[in-house]
Amino acid sequence: MLDGLFKVLVRNVLTGHQSKDYLVFICLLFSSSLLYAQAPTEPGNVRVAVYSDNAAELLWERASDNGTVLGYDILLNDQELGVVDALSLYSDSYTPNQSYTFVLRSVDIEGNYSDQVSVSFVAGQRGISTSEDTDDMSVSNTNTNTNT
Repeated sequence: MLDGLFKVLVRNVLTGHQSKDYLVFICLLFSSSLLYAQAPTEPGNVRVAVYSDNAAELLWERASDNGTVLGYDILLNDQELGVVDALSLYSDSYTPNQSYTFVLRSVDIEGNYSDQVSVSFVAGQRGISTSEDTDDMSVSNTNTNTNT
């Protein structure tokens, strides 16, 4: 649609016709920037599967956005791991009986971040830890929506 408006705008400028296309085009650009200012949803069903004394996997479900979700920003014990375009992260290099906390948030192509979701686990304690565990885990959903 913008491509068609741009062609009309260019045609009117080249032929000298005055039109309200300028205003329409500017309004569309402005409204599209407001449309994409919305943050993506947070990743769903965040959990950690502990497989052995030193192997575990962070898993989550896809976030949604009114634009495009670029990926998922991951921290492990406050260390930035980066943005991944995947729905899981596996490692077999954890230290047995040590506690770990993942923090996960989705990021869209416009640089908007979702609220963060965190989940904690102890390496070697086989099973599934979820972001809904509240009694014996340090787990939280925290509002950290920022635009960059």
